Amino acid sequence: MENVSNGNRNPLEPFPVFLGLALVSLMIPVPRPSFIPSMPWKAELAISAVLATASLALLFRKRWLFAQTVRTSTLQQLILGAVLAFAANSALSVTWAEFPIAATRHALVWLCYFCILYFAHRWISISGSLRALTVPLLVAVTIVLALCVFDLLTFESFAEFEGTFRIRYARFGEMAVTAGPLLLGCAIADPNRRRAGLIALFAAAAWLVAMLSLSKAAFVAGFAGFLFVLFGLLLFGRRTLRTRSIAALAVFASVTIAIQFGTVYLTAVPSTANYISGEADPTRSTSAMRIFTWTIGLEMVRNNTLLGVGGDNFGPKFNDARLSYAARNPDDPSLATAEDYLVERAHNEYLQIAAEFGVLGILFIGACLLWFGVALAKAVWTQKGRVSPVLIGSAGGLVAFAVSSAFTSFSFRAFQNGVVFFIVLAVFVHSIRRVGRSNSDPSGGPEKAVSEGFLVRLRKLSALPFAALFLFSIAAGASQYYVLLGEKARSQSEAEAYFRSAIGLHPENTGAYLAYAGRAGRSGDTRLAAELYRKAIDNGLGVTVTYSTLSKAYELDGDRDNAERTLAEAISIFPRSVFIRIRYALLLEANGKGGESAKQFDAALAMDLKQANGWETLIRDGMLKAHLRAKEVGDSTPPAELRPNNAIYAYADEQIGPSSPAP
Repeated sequence: MENVSNGNRNPLEPFPVFLGLALVSLMIPVPRPSFIPSMPWKAELAISAVLATASLALLFRKRWLFAQTVRTSTLQQLILGAVLAFAANSALSVTWAEFPIAATRHALVWLCYFCILYFAHRWISISGSLRALTVPLLVAVTIVLALCVFDLLTFESFAEFEGTFRIRYARFGEMAVTAGPLLLGCAIADPNRRRAGLIALFAAAAWLVAMLSLSKAAFVAGFAGFLFVLFGLLLFGRRTLRTRSIAALAVFASVTIAIQFGTVYLTAVPSTANYISGEADPTRSTSAMRIFTWTIGLEMVRNNTLLGVGGDNFGPKFNDARLSYAARNPDDPSLATAEDYLVERAHNEYLQIAAEFGVLGILFIGACLLWFGVALAKAVWTQKGRVSPVLIGSAGGLVAFAVSSAFTSFSFRAFQNGVVFFIVLAVFVHSIRRVGRSNSDPSGGPEKAVSEGFLVRLRKLSALPFAALFLFSIAAGASQYYVLLGEKARSQSEAEAYFRSAIGLHPENTGAYLAYAGRAGRSGDTRLAAELYRKAIDNGLGVTVTYSTLSKAYELDGDRDNAERTLAEAISIFPRSVFIRIRYALLLEANGKGGESAKQFDAALAMDLKQANGWETLIRDGMLKAHLRAKEVGDSTPPAELRPNNAIYAYADEQIGPSSPAP
């Protein structure tokens, strides 16, 4: 039977609890500016602080973790080497990435992932206990479930907060379905019935988080992961544990059916099944968005096959790929998608890795999937009818994460999810090491000590990646805070000082450029506003609203040539945008270029007659006349229904500084 807990006091206490709290640190509200760019820092800050402190504590209190060797098989060495090589390649991508700060963050995150995998595996092998690794999962799952249920019970109108709720909990749904199957395997393995029942409750809590988060990807991934564990144990597990496995399968089915039907018939909240079937989302807007993002992502891979665009450069380089795709497929209706939406991630981790790292990224994905298949097959073949529940449980967690990563924007990009994945992977790596070992040596135990050599000294530097990520996250968080102070500052000079500090701390903070540009425009400094809007676009904020506002800033500064070039650039990226074509047509008309203007009007009218008429009237004559024309004549779309919706406010308020694009 698996030694799930050896009963000894954990020398890491209370760090596992602190890590569990850090995993849900995104739940803690902090003041933030009006626009949040893709520069996450909260989870990174909290988790890296805990892990850096734990590394230092172990260095001084438990030197044997660094000084002792752990015999590893070829399979184990391969996965450790692959993760380290990928982290090194990420670091190298800083040299060719257009946005090196983003690439640096990606490299630091993956170095931390490697350290988590390496030292979690060593900890299990030397201590023989999973307690230090499972406690953070239990704490995180419990907190997320409690907050999720509280929110569902206290919403006055779920429809009003539906989007916020789903975004808030979807990122934790993936974490839960990665942890849940491992917890289920531990519960089935534990010989102590009372403790096994308690662990099973936490596994059920993880599945509840996935279902109540209303995330389609988390639901499908969790379903796959839990069934993988249950049927895997029924087919390949010990016969003595099949009764537990059958009971767990019955409970799993009952809970799933109860939640799916209960939310529909007893509450106003749709079930996840309703979202998957389209009943709760008949427009299928999120599915259409994913397909379009994948299309452009494949274009990015096509254009950067060898090296990729660099770590975490997918978002800011998205428009380059969109421009390339639009040039080859100008009449594709899907190009109307996301003209006001800032695409930051691919919603498919495999595709994003391929786009950011080219051939080496593709090889990394293929190698990892092949490694997992070979390792699992070898375990099943070697231990016919005796496969460890913990091995199957950890494999189920990895399967769930792999399935979810094909559809979500989180995966390794959400640091807390990546941390949980590598904890589960460490358990799997340790479990395959046990394949073929006798039950009399369940843990692999402490192994022979080695002298202080290069490898030992290298292990003692394990706190450095966490410390570096901690400092990086402080800089990113401080940059965001300075943007907030700049937005609230009363005087222009004070605001400028804050914005410059924000940019100095994080030169790729697109939100800082956007907020600074809006403030400069409202103060009448249109030249500075134009420069800053240009920088915001060049740093990845290229949506139709910002292009339109940049063009307006050039107009007010008397630079009509740049105003035209800006809108022409926007049309090359968003050829199916009715709004930007009408904007361009009216500007050309004002500049005395009637023939070119007519072509743009005709193109817009051919795409959507009512939208084109609505935008023309709104921009030319104002909000009231646009509303009256839609109501009385009926040949135009009313202002409230024009797309993109956030472009309307620039014409309700003629000041420079429109609303932010959708994140």
